Amino acid sequence: MLRTLEDAAVQGAFPRRCAAFRHDVVDRPELTLAALAALVDRVPVRWVSARRAQRDPREGRGLAPLLLGQAFADVVRDIADADASVRIHHTERTSEWRDLASEIEMAVREFVGDREGGVDSVNLGVFVASPGSVTPAHPDRHHNLLLQIAGAKAIWLEDDADAHRHHLRVLDYFEKPNAGVTELPPARALEMTVGDAVYIPPYAFHWTEVLDRPSVALSVGFSTRASVARAEICDFDRRLRRRGLRSRPTAPFSVTGRAKAALERAARERSTRAQTSRVIVPESPDAEPGAQS
Repeated sequence: MLRTLEDAAVQGAFPRRCAAFRHDVVDRPELTLAALAALVDRVPVRWVSARRAQRDPREGRGLAPLLLGQAFADVVRDIADADASVRIHHTERTSEWRDLASEIEMAVREFVGDREGGVDSVNLGVFVASPGSVTPAHPDRHHNLLLQIAGAKAIWLEDDADAHRHHLRVLDYFEKPNAGVTELPPARALEMTVGDAVYIPPYAFHWTEVLDRPSVALSVGFSTRASVARAEICDFDRRLRRRGLRSRPTAPFSVTGRAKAALERAARERSTRAQTSRVIVPESPDAEPGAQS
């Protein structure tokens, strides 16, 4: 499973550059529209995001209206005419996907090995979308293998040699992720058809547009010890910017990176303790408004 992860191009790109490759996750019964329609009907509702199709890559991801009063299974079956996008998350937790998820996780762990501190977790999700649907520009905090299963799409992958400009773009996005982006970053475009795949490293902006047929894509998201630390560093740098201080890109296992991650964890722990230690004392019925007990 995913034997093509052994390709030199993908091995050389990990963990910093996007790379296109071919995948061998084809003709799997779990990935047919009929199987996905049955799956979406029985997983927890919170695992499913079903919305009207988006058209603008600059708007916030997931801002299109939810599909209300419609059976998700019917939307998946009729995706060609539904003008919709359906995402099913956490499919690795379902009994139907146990074998496929196990095979993919093994392949990912072999691919990463000891690099970046090894794999921390692997999550699978399926995207089913109508022709013309857009997934707006966004970065993910985790590594991603995006596999095209059915149909075709265009994908744009961030291609910006200026690391500092990219860093600021990421901080701006995560400060207000629902706001989308005002300007699309420099990117290279690829067309993905059945059997095509791309590796997308953490924080690389990307966006897609489904072409003239319905699309089914499998997203293999995985975290490493380094990507988890990088997320803590990103959140710490956001704190710096809110205080008007400058931040710079930082390697996760560098001295500075370790310090930033530790300071961010400490700040979160202080915040958690402050929230849990708050005790609301009911006001005495005899007290005057605003009086202290």
